[in-house]
Amino acid sequence: MRFVAVVPAAGLSSRMGSFKPLMDLNGKALICRTLNSLRAGGAEKICVVTGHRAEELEAAIAAPDVCFVRNPDYASTGMLESVQLGLKAIFPELSEGRRNTAEPTSYGAIFILPGDIPLVCPETMQALKSAAKGGAQIVRPSHNGRAGHPVLLSQKTAYELLSYTGPDGLRGFLKGHLPETIFVETDDSAIHADADTPEECCRLSGLRNTAQ
Repeated sequence: MRFVAVVPAAGLSSRMGSFKPLMDLNGKALICRTLNSLRAGGAEKICVVTGHRAEELEAAIAAPDVCFVRNPDYASTGMLESVQLGLKAIFPELSEGRRNTAEPTSYGAIFILPGDIPLVCPETMQALKSAAKGGAQIVRPSHNGRAGHPVLLSQKTAYELLSYTGPDGLRGFLKGHLPETIFVETDDSAIHADADTPEECCRLSGLRNTAQ
């Protein structure tokens, strides 16, 4: 099974007060640490969904294993719409609503990791991958009983997510699929460690990730 990732990073960073993806986190741009976590966890290709200051962000993180798609409505839409755009970029057949193609994608499962969650341990991602290889449709890590990121979706579930228009965005979709979800308990507190405010970014600077 091969793994790919979608990283929504289109937002305005309004609560941060500065451009969050390129903020320094212990000597490296925050989103670069997110991408490195995914690489260490086994993602072969990463689709970053940009919007606010897209050209600047794309120039800063360009790499052979990274592709970009822009969310033109980033100021008025949420994470769900960005994730859906990323899925279409990785799986072109989905954009035309075709589930059976002559040359289907070879990727079997998809990490979804917001760009502002930079320090998830590779061991956590390996644990999620093991569950996916066992046939799980949705896998999520948890710490002290509370679910976090990244979410790992089977290709079948990605198809379903692409057409979801229900309430509460990505959270609503996941809530509606709890029976198909496996939660993997970890000791990785970084699955909850996002950076929406300067105070949260300061707390992140005290965490360490062996892949970083």
